[in-house]
Amino acid sequence: NRPRFSRLEPGSDLDLVVVSARLFDRLWDAVFDYSRTNLAFSKSREATRFRHMLFRGWVDPRGMPPGRRFDLSNDWLRFFDLLGRDRRFGNRRASARVYRDWLRLAAYQQIAVDQCKRAMRSQPG
Repeated sequence: NRPRFSRLEPGSDLDLVVVSARLFDRLWDAVFDYSRTNLAFSKSREATRFRHMLFRGWVDPRGMPPGRRFDLSNDWLRFFDLLGRDRRFGNRRASARVYRDWLRLAAYQQIAVDQCKRAMRSQPG
């Protein structure tokens, strides 16, 4: 199991964050509208994963339902796929999460810091 935080090494992912209430709401509204008209989606594993993301405070456009209705997330995926293939960044997988505001980002990051603290306390020495 890889440590919670590790140094940037060849092959490491680029994990980026976008903080935008407008973008977050657009993505969330699109999925909300889609789920109201597509009962198969609303009961799917993808919908469960989306709810899990949402409850943790972010939206990942990679977790959006497939289809033409989600052109914004499709454009997003193309952009980050191109970014990941850019030699300036070492040809790595690039992804980003969209947080509605800085408080939600800080709250999620605090969870990770708390996990690291607990892991350090449980190690011998």
